[in-house]
Amino acid sequence: FTAGPVYMGAVICLLFVLGLLIVKGPYKWALLGVTLLSVMLSWGHNWMPLTKLFFDVVPMYNKFRAVSSILVIAEVTMPLLGFLALKRLCEDKGVKDMGKSVLTAGGIVVALLFIAMMTTSGFTSPNDEQMFSQLPEWLADGLILQRQSMFQMDVWRSMFFVLITTALLFAFARSRKFNSVPALAAILGVLVLADMWPVDKRYMNDSMFSKGNSFDLAFKMQP
Repeated sequence: FTAGPVYMGAVICLLFVLGLLIVKGPYKWALLGVTLLSVMLSWGHNWMPLTKLFFDVVPMYNKFRAVSSILVIAEVTMPLLGFLALKRLCEDKGVKDMGKSVLTAGGIVVALLFIAMMTTSGFTSPNDEQMFSQLPEWLADGLILQRQSMFQMDVWRSMFFVLITTALLFAFARSRKFNSVPALAAILGVLVLADMWPVDKRYMNDSMFSKGNSFDLAFKMQP
């Protein structure tokens, strides 16, 4: 409850995996290492030795409001490696192995999504114990099933974006007629926006704002 969700986007995750496959040189490993460190630090009390080490040793780290704030690093490094992947894709367009790498990246992400789809646990939390004790069993079970259904719907949603983006990148890598880099960038921009916007609106939307004059009469004038 101390932080909002961190959603990187299915398209960005695909480009990140593609970058791990096709980007060469030290930048890839540096970005991967920093991304993994950011994710591991966000675990907080779930891996306390690492969190305590940084809390005690790294200057200013103990000023964080929540450990998940460290994920802002991954929000930079993952898209950056994705950009490097697109750069390599544009430079080596027509190379046979490039199309194969795109399909491999798409296959890896889809496989991970299928594994997530099979998840049947993890839809409860320690806070549920008190709440469920006050509910009939059928309602408690229904809430868990509803959470699982919402999760699986989002997995299908992510899979759709991954498949569409994989098809787009493969067509660009292999097609002789599809040569426009600006067109590729524009389509990817639309896909990222379509992916991110609805999820962002779940967390912050128009219903969460009020008019400026809505509190004018909240307090009576005092002498």
